[in-house]
Amino acid sequence: MYKILKKLASFDNPIHRRYIMYKWRMKKKSYGSENSDKCFYIVRRSSGNTGLFSYVCTNMGQVAYALEEGFIPIIDMQNNANIYLHEEEIGVKNAWELFFEQPCGFRLCDISRSKNIILGNGIIGDVPYPSMKMIKDEAELMKWRTLFHGYLQIKDEIVSEIEAKQQELLAGKRILGVLCRGTDYTNVRPSRHPVQPTLTQIFEKVDEVLENQKCDIIYLATEDEDVYQAFLLRYQEKLVTMQTQRYRNTGATNINEFIVKNSNIYQNSRDYLVSIALLSRCNCLVAGCTSGTYAVLAMSKGYEYQYVFDLGVYE
Repeated sequence: MYKILKKLASFDNPIHRRYIMYKWRMKKKSYGSENSDKCFYIVRRSSGNTGLFSYVCTNMGQVAYALEEGFIPIIDMQNNANIYLHEEEIGVKNAWELFFEQPCGFRLCDISRSKNIILGNGIIGDVPYPSMKMIKDEAELMKWRTLFHGYLQIKDEIVSEIEAKQQELLAGKRILGVLCRGTDYTNVRPSRHPVQPTLTQIFEKVDEVLENQKCDIIYLATEDEDVYQAFLLRYQEKLVTMQTQRYRNTGATNINEFIVKNSNIYQNSRDYLVSIALLSRCNCLVAGCTSGTYAVLAMSKGYEYQYVFDLGVYE
């Protein structure tokens, strides 16, 4: 019975898909007469069991759409369940504002009596967002980089932490940044998602870049303890990284689900945001294609050298 119910609830089930498409369609709303000269666009997402940088990328897509249409975007991670909110916090706390400021300064509480409001389409993929395309297309990369620096402001207290960690770990050195996704991704091999490089492939590229670009150290961003230990064994004193909680092989369990069950999802996501921000401040970059990679490319002001593995997608 459980398998039948799970299949019915799947987005691939046509009945359930039609229901989701209807529920999360774009809608016009009016809650009063205030701000009659403005139109606010509420950035939403139907799926809540996903990591911070997946949200960053899809929210960037909807923010770009809103700005192109002349709307004022407001990101809503308050009125739908997501991994950052306890049940009693839904409708009360905006999880986006734990990490970032609102794109244009307006918050949901500022528009409770506004006349012109559009609830954005919450279905992922209906508007373009940062993806593998930015790896090969410089114009696409610059589009998202410009949008990030113009509209995605990290919270001041997190920026202070980023700057302190940069001074502690990276100051005065020539840095190769490496982003390596762990076994939660490579074991599951999620359909239509980018194939991740093996450790052997990553090591070969890292060795090449260390030599050719004359980097002093490697800064590694990973949530996987086994990946970290493999890098430490190979590069020893050349390796630096943030001291944060990492996880060993999670099997077929997504890392976000695992952290929700076993740790503090907010603190882990905050640490990962700091870690990704530090990657954006390295001289060179080696990474697989993931949401974190797209975010770090947008967050960066540019690398002297970058290599992102383009190995196709999982079937």
